[in-house]
Order: sequence, then structure tokens, then C-alpha cells
Amino acid sequence: MKNPSLLKFNRILYLLNLFQRGRVNLVSQAAQLGVSVRTLQRDVSEIEKAGFPVCSSVPGVYGFVEGFSLDKMPLSRRESSLLTLMEQLSESLGAPWLASFNRFKSNTVRPADSNTFYIKLSAESSPVTVRLTETLERCLFRRERISILYAGKKQSWCRNLRPLKIMLFDGFWYLLAMADTGTYMKFLLSNILRVCPLGTFFEPVNVDKTLAESVNIWFDGGREICISLRVSAGVARYFKKRQYFPLQHIEREFSDGSLELSCKTANFMEILPAIKSWLPDITVLSPRALAEELLAQLQTSVCRHKSVLDKPETKSTVNNVTHRTDKTVQKPGVRPRKHK
Repeated sequence: MKNPSLLKFNRILYLLNLFQRGRVNLVSQAAQLGVSVRTLQRDVSEIEKAGFPVCSSVPGVYGFVEGFSLDKMPLSRRESSLLTLMEQLSESLGAPWLASFNRFKSNTVRPADSNTFYIKLSAESSPVTVRLTETLERCLFRRERISILYAGKKQSWCRNLRPLKIMLFDGFWYLLAMADTGTYMKFLLSNILRVCPLGTFFEPVNVDKTLAESVNIWFDGGREICISLRVSAGVARYFKKRQYFPLQHIEREFSDGSLELSCKTANFMEILPAIKSWLPDITVLSPRALAEELLAQLQTSVCRHKSVLDKPETKSTVNNVTHRTDKTVQKPGVRPRKHK
């Protein structure tokens, strides 16, 4: 795989911890990890490319050069910030991943000034199990078909799939897979109850271009729907700096500073959340069906809020104070009086 998988990330952390302790025999470690020696040699090569001084005095046995220690390793602020990002990614996968990262980090980052960077990553409340991700990654690497047991809204169900990628979108981890019909399917990792390798394999499917063009989880195969949008001058600068829509392109800049944008999508759901987040500074010019769908959703939302406002306020909702049913309320810092 071109991009390092989470399994590779975990192996590299594991090898760095072993190198910190001493020499490592790749043959014995390969047997323990269930991978080939060649795989670990590639991992060692990646560690060397990252700037760690690794040497091999005996064929197949590797370690840090004499005198080097992770404890003495100076890190720039940017490198420390990269570790912060890796830590938050590990945290979103659950406690075992975070513990593995923290063991590495404790040997790498010395107590110093606080980090000048802050990276906000939302994490879902249900962490992903290590065993599940390791099984998925093994099947992804081998391009092996799988059967999953998935917890749906009403009941659990099974499906045979071709796994393609593990993805992080908006703080949630997903499995991107392909059904036998050739359509993309996305599954929350935290809702996958079981993964069973089927022992049959499939030809590689390149989804990198599709993922690079995507802005959220609602992407699909082909993007054949052309969209035209008008962006107000007050927020135009943001759209000049960042892609908020798939295949976003500035078609025209008006004298008042506003912009006309074009983009392409496979379905309206892929762009509607972004459009609504920029209201009232964005207007749908075409297609008409998208403008009608946006208007219908806004009217539904307005009706719901209006029904809330039409209800008379009760004592329990005034000033956001919850109504107490008990008559005695103890003041902070005042001890209750004892009755004789």
C-alpha cells in the first residue's frame, strides 16, 4: 500500500521501543508479529529515513548506534506538534492504541516548554478495538474479501465486502469497502461487531483520487452533477484559500468582492452540509433541484423552531433553570441545621 497503514504505524512504534532497549533480531520479531522479515526490514528503512541512527553489526540484528537514546533526542516544535497529532489519532482509536503511543512518547519527548501548536480532532465516544483494526488492516494489505457483522439501527446484519481503506472523517473512523455490485459502502468501525476473512482475494481498487477530492463521508463513485454557487464578499477570502466543495473552482470574481464557484458531486448530500454551514453568505445558482432541496430542508427546520417558540414558557425552562420538586434548597457553604 502506498500510504502507511495504522498497522505499519503500530509496528514502527513497537520497533522504536525495542531499539531503545537494545539489539533486535528481525527473524524472531517477525515470527512474533506474524509478518515477513522483509516487512520489518522495510519498517527499519522507514525509521532510518525519519532520521533515527540505526545500525546492524550482525546480519538481521538491528539497533540504535552506540550512545544514541530517545531520551537524548532533541525535537523541534514542529516535530513535537506532529507527535501531538499522532497522539490524538491514537486516542481516537481507543485506550490500547493511546497506551502504545504514550510508551513511545515518554521515551521521546523531554519535559520542555508547552507546545505552540494546538490541533483539534473530535473523537467518537465508542473507541475501536485493536483486534478489529488489526484484522481489517491485514485483509486490506492482502486484498482479502471479508464478511462483517454490523450493528444497524434496528438489527445486526452480515455482508460480504472488498475492504479498501480505513478512513477518518469528522472525528469518526470508517471502513470504506466495495460491494459485489461495484458501489462504495462506508461503515462506522465502532459499529462493526465482527470481521471474518473469507480466504478469497480481489484485484486492487485505487480510491486515492476519489478520497483526495472528497470533503466528507458522503462521497460516491462518479461526480457528474455540476453545481454553481455565489459566495458573498465577506467570506470570499476563505474560499480562495481552501477547498470546501469537491472539485471546487473559482469561475468568476465580481467587482464587489463576491465569487462565483463551480464544483461537482455525485449526490446533493455531499455538499448540502457545507452549504448550510455558510448560510447566509452562500447562494445556490444551479441546479434548480439543489436549491429546492436546500429550501425544503430550511423550511422544515424553521417549522420545528417555530413550534418550539410558539409553546408558552414554563417555570422549569425560564433562564435555563431546572425546576426543583423539593422545597428545601441548601445554600452553598452553609451546613444544614440539626433539629432537636
